[in-house]
Amino acid sequence: MDKKEIYIRNRRAKIFMNNFEKQLDTALQETPTEEDNSELANTQKKLKENESDEEFNLSDLEEAIADIDEYIETNKKYPPLSSSE
Repeated sequence: MDKKEIYIRNRRAKIFMNNFEKQLDTALQETPTEEDNSELANTQKKLKENESDEEFNLSDLEEAIADIDEYIETNKKYPPLSSSE
């Protein structure tokens, strides 16, 4: 896997998590009043505008998570050398 693929996977995972958190925050808000309804509609409109043109699917997320897990395991086995050594 080259650096570009890793970058794309990391970027997609970050976009997914940001959108997930925004949608979760929106869903967990208290029952909106009429005034809040227009604000909620604006928020949802902004979320749609901010979505990437790239399709994001579950397999991409799973691959990104696997890459992150592999990176963590590699760093546990071979921690980076400190600059003092």
